[in-house]
Amino acid sequence: MITDADLNRFKILNVTADAQVGGEFTQPQYWHDNDHLLGVDLANNQVPIKSLKDAGARVTLSSDWNVSSLNPFIAIQNAVIRTPQNISLEEAIKAYTINGAYTMRQEDEVGSLKAGKLADFVVLDKDIFAISSNQINQTKVVLTIFDGEEIYKK
Repeated sequence: MITDADLNRFKILNVTADAQVGGEFTQPQYWHDNDHLLGVDLANNQVPIKSLKDAGARVTLSSDWNVSSLNPFIAIQNAVIRTPQNISLEEAIKAYTINGAYTMRQEDEVGSLKAGKLADFVVLDKDIFAISSNQINQTKVVLTIFDGEEIYKK
């Protein structure tokens, strides 16, 4: 939970905001289930990834296992469709890749495809930029390359 007054502090302090939006309970239709615990103001804007992004904060996405799925495509879909606190597909992918690498102090090694970095990447069964946002969660990995070596192939 983040108050509006604290949103700008993330950028000022160079703090990464890590969000877990994979669980159904993070969807806006459930926010007011917690009014009695949080108060209406905090409950009305849970996991404010758009507000954080707009304030210039670095956002990462991750799983809050075991209350949500480990499948990143569920969280990516939720991050894109959870209006009013949604972000673009490009921003959601960046939150899982280069922003996560930065947070681990490994942005020079992983997080993006670039000469000199480790060859860690996955090949998907569909172009998630070409499908409906509501279908991203159905995406499957068909090939995984880790440190330049094939470690999974469907």
